[in-house]
Amino acid sequence: MTSEYEMQSPFTTKNEILDWETHYIENLTEKRQHEEQNVIDIIEKVKARQTSKTPKGYLLTAELREMAQWKSHYVPSKIDKNPQGLIEDVTGEAFSLDNDWEKIEKLKK
Repeated sequence: MTSEYEMQSPFTTKNEILDWETHYIENLTEKRQHEEQNVIDIIEKVKARQTSKTPKGYLLTAELREMAQWKSHYVPSKIDKNPQGLIEDVTGEAFSLDNDWEKIEKLKK
């Protein structure tokens, strides 16, 4: 009998565990590479939107949603409730700040 802190493995052999581990790592790596490329693409789009009002660019709603999901794999429903103009203003202001903690605080509002 196992205690509440022990888990029974669904695998029966070491080879079975290694097979599943290899499969998981391969898929994770491919997915992670795709996610990383998406972030790089978003960064380039943000840079292309630099203006005098937003000297370091800004995010669009879909990009903010994708960045949030990339970082936490959970996308708050609040993102889609905000008007695009507000997202542009807030992300533009956050990107213009020098202090990373201030950027985070700005984006959390």
